[in-house]
Amino acid sequence: MHFKQYQCVEYDGLQGYVDFVDDAYITICVAVKDRHCEDTACLRKENRCCVLVYPPDWKQVKEIKDCYGPLRLDADSAEQDATMEK
Repeated sequence: MHFKQYQCVEYDGLQGYVDFVDDAYITICVAVKDRHCEDTACLRKENRCCVLVYPPDWKQVKEIKDCYGPLRLDADSAEQDATMEK
């Protein structure tokens, strides 16, 4: 499969979008959390949780048409952080 950045996919029961594409691996963004970054060197205003997928597993990555995208987490919710650790 030829992957494109921002392509909606499903892998191992997770839905998200292809965030990075390389010959060695792809990453799939499955969760996003806004952050409050006062640092002027901060390039992104969100933290992303991405799954790394190597070429032998690419056949398990399926393109999907109706994609809800990565899970959006509330930046101020400690409960969601605890849930994600389980």
